[in-house]
This record gives sequence, C-alpha cells and structure tokens, in this order.
Amino acid sequence: MEQNSNTTQLEGTVVSRRYNAALDGLQSLGVAIDDGRGNLWVVDYEEQSPYHVFGGRRVVAFGEAYEPDPLTPHMIRSPRGWVGHFRVSSMKLADVTPDADVLEIGPRQALCGRLERHATWTGKSVLTFVTEGGEGFLVTNDPAGSRGSAPIEVCAYTVRRSPATSPGPWLWIICPYSMADLWKWRRRT
Repeated sequence: MEQNSNTTQLEGTVVSRRYNAALDGLQSLGVAIDDGRGNLWVVDYEEQSPYHVFGGRRVVAFGEAYEPDPLTPHMIRSPRGWVGHFRVSSMKLADVTPDADVLEIGPRQALCGRLERHATWTGKSVLTFVTEGGEGFLVTNDPAGSRGSAPIEVCAYTVRRSPATSPGPWLWIICPYSMADLWKWRRRT
C-alpha cells in the first residue's frame, strides 16, 4: 500500500473502545492513537472500524492531521485533555508477531457490489464481496447490515493479512445498516 509525499507518519499505540451494554448513555466507540508524547489522535469514530483489530498494539499510520467540523459532536476525550484528529490513508503494525492476523489496512473507499456467502470444503461459510465490475474479494469481517445478494454501496478498506491466512485479496466492509442491524451485530461480537 503506497504512500505519497503529502502524507504524515504517526506512530503510537491504538486505543480501541467497544460497545459496553452495561453502561448507560452515549459511549465513545471509536479508535485513537496514543503517540506516547501526551497526544491522543482520533482516527475513527465508527464502531465497525477496521482499526479496532489493532487495539493495544503499536502501529505506524500514514495520513494527515485535520480539524473536524466544529458542529459535529466529538465523543473521544483524553484524560490529559488534548485530542487531535488524524485522517488515515493506511495503518500497519509496527511490530508483527506470530499471532497477528491483520498486518495492514489501506485507504477507505466507496464500492458498489454485492455480498455473497459461500460454503467451503470444511463446511465453514465465507463472505465475499463482488464489485459491479465483477472483481471478487474475501471479506475479513462480518459487517452489520450484510444481507446477501442485493446490490449495495459500502465503505471498504483493503486489508493485508498474515501469510498464514488464505490468499486474498481481502476487504474490510462497512455496510449501511439500521439500528436493528447494529444491535443484532453487537450481540454477535
């Protein structure tokens, strides 16, 4: 996953927050990077963000710092008080260990196509995404709102997985979903 000369490199530890049914009220469900110098950088507010897979691990992210829309609510706060925002074009593990499944996540892109489930020779089901142009991808996650063969527009991230995983290409998919889909998905994870 190539970087251009306009990107900034950010290194640190991923701070990942997941939904907790025991807590009342609004929750911060996004992902941030603690750069180890007293700065917390929000990289995604999405509960289904692929960056959650790097929770607690050191990463190298490429992208750019930005100022969010002041009218948009921001739910991530740092105990130190300062929080920046970083738009990621790609993120990879700083230190790859044998237990690492996902090694690198590429840029976010909008794709149109359909999701399909296929049985494998082991009897296990695998989810694929086939673009309108006919290009097929294995899907790394099990996204909320995935319904099958109807055409759908999704947010997709290219994913580089461990060599021990079947060869790709792989995508992380985020579907448009209803709140009912999201609650059902939360009970699965």
